[in-house]
Amino acid sequence: MNQFTNDNMNYIASKKYIRKMHFLDDFCCLDNIAEDKEGNPLLHRDDTVRNKQMPVHMMYKYGAPLISEDGCRAYTFNIEYCTDTPSEGIYYGAFGVVLQGTIDEHKESFDREWAVIRPIAAQVLGNTFDNPYFNMLFRQTDNVNDNTYWPFWISLGEDEDIVEVAFRAVRIIRRIYETYFANKIDGYNPIPRKGTVKKPYFPCTEKAFENIGENGKAENIKDKVLHFSEWCQKEHLLSRNDLYETAWIINESPTRFAFLIEAYFGELIKRKTYKKKSIPWKAIGNVLLNQDGLLIGEANLKTLISQIRGTTKNPGNKKKIHENEQYAEIKLKNYFT
Repeated sequence: MNQFTNDNMNYIASKKYIRKMHFLDDFCCLDNIAEDKEGNPLLHRDDTVRNKQMPVHMMYKYGAPLISEDGCRAYTFNIEYCTDTPSEGIYYGAFGVVLQGTIDEHKESFDREWAVIRPIAAQVLGNTFDNPYFNMLFRQTDNVNDNTYWPFWISLGEDEDIVEVAFRAVRIIRRIYETYFANKIDGYNPIPRKGTVKKPYFPCTEKAFENIGENGKAENIKDKVLHFSEWCQKEHLLSRNDLYETAWIINESPTRFAFLIEAYFGELIKRKTYKKKSIPWKAIGNVLLNQDGLLIGEANLKTLISQIRGTTKNPGNKKKIHENEQYAEIKLKNYFT
């Protein structure tokens, strides 16, 4: 019988992170040095702090340390993993080391520099990784061991590529700090957004369904859309999937149902109930599932109609177009009468 201990459980939990960290080996130079002959930063493996080996840490650093103007502090730009705490996962950011004095004397300086850099880093990293909320990913450190200090750190997501995300991010972060120490950071002050960023929403939720009914400046028509969806259930065109907050499975042919949706919103536009000119395919696709339980999505329903209708140069099959349009017309007539 196996006897489990903290040590062997850590080893089991750490295997996938250790393997992921080793992907960085292919991007380290053969000599494993911090910079090339021209002084350009290089990725290298260095599991030390103040020349002291850290036995439970895997550390990849980008470039030689950046030294503050007063010579009292240094920054390294690290991707790290601690094999003793697999629950923390892989993390990256700017790592501060006090060269002269104590952390009590220099913590304020680390924080002051980060306060200037943070909004710029949030904007650049947010634009790079298409995340307007990147500022929320910066995490506060909980220790100041051995006169070292993380002004911030970022967790690498379980689904994120360590090279495409962590390695790219530390290169960007280092460039921003280099710009700061060159006294050129003022030229990169981020411009505040004039409008608010739309909050993201998840498919198969009440919010996703509400977006179907967004109606410009007019009243949301979600109640009308819900009434239509419930009618579709009675007609066995849809069935509600109660495992989700808000989702339906298409029981009918997806192509026929796409023509029905097109006709339904076309009628609402004709009646001036729906003020927008285009059908909210994306929102509709975010609450519909196919027979295999997969999300329909925005493109599928539109594509099904396009495949039948064709284009001006390559028109579709007239018979199929007529059959699908007639089907939708009959169904709608039953609904509205």
